[in-house]
Amino acid sequence: MSPCSLGFLASVLLLAAVFAVLRGPRGRQILLGLANAGFIASFHPRASTLLATAGFLLASWGVLSLSARRPSGKLVLGGVTGALAFLIALKAGGANPDSNVQPWVSWSDTVGLSYMVFKFIHVLVDVNEKQVRRLSLGTYLNYQLAFFTLTAGPINRYNDFEAAWSGGPDVRPPGPAESFALWSRIFSGAIKMAIVASALGAAIAHGDKWAGPSVAPAAYLRPLLQFYLFPLQIYFDFSGYTDIMIGCAGLLGFKIPENFDRPFGARNLVEFWNRWHMSLTHWLRVYVFMAAYRFVAERHRTHLRAAGYVLLGTTLVLFGLWHGFTDGYFVFGVVSGLGVVATQMWGDMLSARLGRAGHRRYLARPGIRGLAVVATFHFFCFSELFFARELPNLAGDLRAVLDEFSQSSTAGVLAALPRLALLPAAASLLVLAYSRSPRVRAVATAGAPSAPAPGPFRSFASMTLRAGVLALFLIEQAFDRTRPVVGFYRTF
Repeated sequence: MSPCSLGFLASVLLLAAVFAVLRGPRGRQILLGLANAGFIASFHPRASTLLATAGFLLASWGVLSLSARRPSGKLVLGGVTGALAFLIALKAGGANPDSNVQPWVSWSDTVGLSYMVFKFIHVLVDVNEKQVRRLSLGTYLNYQLAFFTLTAGPINRYNDFEAAWSGGPDVRPPGPAESFALWSRIFSGAIKMAIVASALGAAIAHGDKWAGPSVAPAAYLRPLLQFYLFPLQIYFDFSGYTDIMIGCAGLLGFKIPENFDRPFGARNLVEFWNRWHMSLTHWLRVYVFMAAYRFVAERHRTHLRAAGYVLLGTTLVLFGLWHGFTDGYFVFGVVSGLGVVATQMWGDMLSARLGRAGHRRYLARPGIRGLAVVATFHFFCFSELFFARELPNLAGDLRAVLDEFSQSSTAGVLAALPRLALLPAAASLLVLAYSRSPRVRAVATAGAPSAPAPGPFRSFASMTLRAGVLALFLIEQAFDRTRPVVGFYRTF
């Protein structure tokens, strides 16, 4: 079930209304359990996939129960190794394209197993360190299968989920302003996913229709459009999904972590990855980078800095492979890792040469910050060329551009260059202006005061506006009657 569909939004409305009138935690637990079961059933997985998911959940629960009774580092190592082996086997396996034999269970059929594995590892480590307050099978299963974190995160902590699940504080929103704000965020996320991300995808798919003789050859413009628009499409699609699920969870009394914090305003790649898919990068930093860094620090302190660079790059490679075992994801991780390592090395070199005070003055210079933000944005766009794309396909696109270039006259190429340069120039100016906005600058300011919460009237007006825009789109999708309003991308 799509989170932008009328069925999903109506289900959330009904679920939140019933949740608000239930008084005891038991009724809320049963209701949320039924909602979670219905959500995963809406994907219509095969019986073998359901069995594989159920087998993993039961096996992981057995390991957690044993760890709770007898904490052991070997048990943690074995549990982590087994869970990762299970995940790798699913991601690396699959149907042979030259065979008609369907595998018993394939990665394409699974729903949320990557997040389940990472959640299990987090709970196992915390249980072994006696940081989990209460561990029960019902809480663990619903923690893993919660519909607002099942398919694409964010990765929330077990203790936070258990506190709301057990019904400690009142799970209802404390007042109308927060309730309106949560619904407004749900509608904003749906607009991001259904309208903005869809329009960007259509612009990428039909980029050749933007390339008339008076603009530039299509073979030049289409890759350039994809270079800039594909990262934006991913951002609006994923951040929109996160907005919807944070809003849904908030209506039910659950607080899940943010996943994005204005990443395109980041001044370097280290800061960028602290703002992009934050729950996953935080998980990798805590359970991969810091764990490995402590291990190296206890045994090989003489080469600690070099080891830190290697571990930092390796973490980003794992981030890429977490999405899938393809050459595109691997190169995406390698490119991202090299960029982060180079950023960290440059920062360390500046600190050593200028000192801390001089380094701070250097970073505070507006011109330096502006160039850094624009360069960071373009590097991320470059790395996204490899995301979810097979290298032969990317090489084919590059050959098409080179062939068009070789067949064009020198005068034609020189005439097209100024027009093609308009897109990078416009993108740079937009990113620079965005990075200088007060809200984006406040993210990088330590201790910046948070904006006051809007009153009920303003929250209601904002929610109504977003609901109206989304309603127009959904009507257009259902009846195809409002194409001039929000269906403009279908005219391509």
